[in-house]
This record gives sequence, C-alpha cells and structure tokens, in this order.
Amino acid sequence: MTKETRNNLIVLSLVLAIMAPGAVILFRKKLEPTSRRMYMPDPVISSTAWCDPIPPESLKRIIPAKSAAWFAGETQRVFGVASPSGWTASDRPEPVMSNRRWFQLISSDATHVCIAIWDDRATAENLHPDSGTVLKAELVPVPKDVRHDLQDVGFVLPPERVLFADISVPPATHTLKLTWHTPGQAIGWSGGQDEIQLPAPQP
Repeated sequence: MTKETRNNLIVLSLVLAIMAPGAVILFRKKLEPTSRRMYMPDPVISSTAWCDPIPPESLKRIIPAKSAAWFAGETQRVFGVASPSGWTASDRPEPVMSNRRWFQLISSDATHVCIAIWDDRATAENLHPDSGTVLKAELVPVPKDVRHDLQDVGFVLPPERVLFADISVPPATHTLKLTWHTPGQAIGWSGGQDEIQLPAPQP
C-alpha cells in the first residue's frame, strides 16, 4: 500500500466517522410514523416559538400550551410569580422580550427585575448586568417533551437549560442590559449580550 493510498483511507475513515452519527439520527427520524417523507419538499417556516432569537420578527410567534404550563410552573417555583409579564398561551403572545429575544421579563418593580435567559451559554457565574446586582440565579433544565413542544412550532434548536435570575437594579431604571460570557473569550462564541426596556412600575 502506497503512502498516498494510506492517507486517502485515513481521510475517508475520518469523514465516515464524522457523518455516521448524523446518518443514524436521520435514519431514526425517518422511522417515526409522523415524520415527513424524503420526497416531500421542506415546509415553509411561517411561525416559531416566542423565545426563538434566530428568525425574523415577521414570523408569527406562538406559545404552545405544554411549554406555557412548564414555564409558568417554574416561574412560580423560582420567583413566586404565577403569570409572567404579558404571558398567555395563544398564537398571539405578548411576553416582554429583550431586543434580540435572548431573555424574557418575568416581573419587575422599582428595584427588582426577574428574568429568564433562553441561552445555554448563560450561567450564574458569567451573568453581568450593566447596573445592579444579581441576587439569585438558578439554572433549570428544560424537559425533553417541552423542547419537542417548542420544536413542533418552529424553534429548531431550543436550549437545554434556562437561567432564571433575580436582579436588583437602581430606582428609575428604564433599560436593563445584560452580558453573559466567559471572560477572555469573544461574546459571540461563549455568550451573548442583550437589553430590555422595562415597563414603568405600577403605582
């Protein structure tokens, strides 16, 4: 066997090793009775979940019922808030989201803001508000059935974890800017940055 042939076999083996997991996933997916047939065209994406940061704002946003029930249950457990700000399970949701939809407002008053960050890269250790202090942060796993529920309405890669955080802010704060990333690394790779307009406190 020549050196060139041996190198070609090594490259081929590496390519097969990389492609094999994807092929297995695709094969298993096609075995599901409800899966789309290979000869059918890809569906046109017309909607997605309320917390998906990738698609354009022109897409219809949906809060599916199973995800709504899980999320409301977690906000009740973590913050004691049964109904997050603007929260309804419908095809016309109005939750209060950050500018790029990376995080969501749960509740707020004159000195506290409770949020949920829909990004796997966010942790209690790397969360940094531009003003104020993180008083509490809890990383909560997203159940598989909830992730599938989000995928069913168009969210291709929902996060496996959501970070719930209670942040103390100075009085009269109108905009909250958050950064979450590993120090010394580029934000785009190890984290994100986003801001949200806070509603006026209720008298």
